[in-house]
Amino acid sequence: MPKFLVLFSALVLTSLVSTSTVQAETEIKSPVKSPWSFAYFGYYSSEMSDYHTGNASFYTYHLFLINYNLTDRYRLSLRPSLTYNSGGTSYGETIRTNSRTSESQIVLIDKNPLQDFVGLKSKASYKIYLPTDSKWQKIGTRTALGAAFEVSKKSFDILAIGFETKLIHFVQSQDTYFLTENDPTTETPTLNQQFENTLRAELQLNDRFSVSQAVGLKDQYYSQSTALQSERAHWLVLESMLNVIVNDNIDFSLGLAQNADTESQPFSLYYDYESAYVAMASIRF
Repeated sequence: MPKFLVLFSALVLTSLVSTSTVQAETEIKSPVKSPWSFAYFGYYSSEMSDYHTGNASFYTYHLFLINYNLTDRYRLSLRPSLTYNSGGTSYGETIRTNSRTSESQIVLIDKNPLQDFVGLKSKASYKIYLPTDSKWQKIGTRTALGAAFEVSKKSFDILAIGFETKLIHFVQSQDTYFLTENDPTTETPTLNQQFENTLRAELQLNDRFSVSQAVGLKDQYYSQSTALQSERAHWLVLESMLNVIVNDNIDFSLGLAQNADTESQPFSLYYDYESAYVAMASIRF
C-alpha cells in the first residue's frame, strides 16, 4: 500500500476515535435534567398595633410546591399549604396557639406568554383550589378557580416596573354562615369573587439587595350584605420591602404591608390597625 494511503487511513482513524471520545465525555458531563423540582414559600406577619401593645400573635403561612415541567414553557404544580398562629393578641383579640391545613392548589403555569415581545418578562397561571382548609369546609366553600397574569420590564439594568392582576372565583354551598353557632348576630356572607390589580417598582441596589414598592387595589364581592359585612369590600394595598438574594436557591424579603379601608375612614399611611410587619422566604430545591 502506498505510504500516503497508510498515512491518510491513520489520520481518519485518529479523528474518529477523538470524536467518539469527545461525544462520550459530553454525554457523561451533561446528564438529563429532571422535569421535577421542589420549592417552599413562607409568609410571616404580625400586626403593628398588636406588636406595639405587646404579646402580639405571629401568623405564618407555608406553601409547598411540587413542580413538573411539561415543556420548556409550561409547568404543572401541586401546592399544599398550612398555617400557624402563635398564641397572643391578633387584631386586638386574644387567641390561642393554633395550626391548620390550608387550601391546596393545582396550578398550570405558562412561564412566558409574551415571549414574542422582546424585553418583557411575563407569567400566567391558572389555578384550581381544593377545599383542604378546615375553615373552608366549615363555611361551605367547595372549591375555587383562579387566574393570574404578570408582566414586567427592566430599564437601565437597575429598575423593574411590573403589573400583576389576579382573579379568584369561589364556589360556595351557602350564602351565609355564622361565626358563632346559632347566634344570628354573627351571620356573615360568603365570599364569591376577589379581584386584585397591583403595580410594583423594584430598584436593584447591587447583586444581592433591592428595594420594592407595590400599590394595588383589592375588591371582594360577597353573596349579600349583613350587619358584619357589606356586599362589596374595597381595599388599597401597599407593600414596602427590602429584598435579599442569599444565593441561586434562597431569597427573602422584609418590610411593611397595609390593607387600607378607604371607604370607611380617611387614608393614613401604614396606620397601625391596618398594617403588619411582614417577611417572606423562598427556597428552591
